[in-house]
Amino acid sequence: KERIEEVEVLERIILDPKTAGEETKVFFDKANIIKEQGQYKKAVRYFQLSQRGLKLGLDRVRVKNNPILTNGSTYDTYFASMGNLANTYIDMKDYTSGQECYLEILALHEKLYGIGHKNTLLACNNLGTCYKIKEDFEKALAMHERAYIGRLKLHGELHIDTLTSANSMGSVYDVGLNDLDNALKYYSIAEKGRVKLLGPNANKSLESQLNIAHIKSLKGKIDEATGILRRTLQKYEKHFGVENKSSKICAQRFVKTMLMKGQKDLGQEEMSEMKKVMIRYKVNGLEED
Repeated sequence: KERIEEVEVLERIILDPKTAGEETKVFFDKANIIKEQGQYKKAVRYFQLSQRGLKLGLDRVRVKNNPILTNGSTYDTYFASMGNLANTYIDMKDYTSGQECYLEILALHEKLYGIGHKNTLLACNNLGTCYKIKEDFEKALAMHERAYIGRLKLHGELHIDTLTSANSMGSVYDVGLNDLDNALKYYSIAEKGRVKLLGPNANKSLESQLNIAHIKSLKGKIDEATGILRRTLQKYEKHFGVENKSSKICAQRFVKTMLMKGQKDLGQEEMSEMKKVMIRYKVNGLEED
């Protein structure tokens, strides 16, 4: 029955290509529902069906000087479907297929919009994240740097997308390239911007402070790292509570960083403070959830 319905949808698109967006919505919606249920292979099939129907319509309705673009709703659905397909592959840990989708999205956006358009820069960001997951850190950095420079030019310093790219660059320098100086540089850009844009107690601002503390500890600046974590933990507890996952991570990092000093070098007050945090959060300073 499903196969018959699929064929009927495609036949109707052939007869009236302008209906591609509306006709394939059933595939697109079904794919998203199935994906949320964790049925990734089945979701892939429906995303691919959605794209097939949309492409069928796109190939038959052409705009002057633009062989891909048709009406806005069909175009938007096509790229939403392709993006969701890429994300589904990533959830399946099929990073190669996910990368191929992101590369195709980037190439099409470059062709349709140009290299400096916000959609093109988003495609760079997503591809960079995929490269990072695959541990291809040089390519990841190149994509995130391209997104950062483009967003800086397009939006300016105080824009959430610009700051996201700065943070992503910091993460690649930190996790992949072990370049602590550049990691600190871009984490700091993200933190300062987020504090100005979102406020000092916003979750993203606190996340950036955790990142900075992490780099400070790796650079051997334990007292600085501990001070940042202490203040950040207080904010997490006040605004999000002790049961919040980020609060727990901050508590674990605080204890772990304190222990880096060595118990013999901890003062009585520091030891007491650390033990209270360990009891409150039931952590030992060695692992994060």
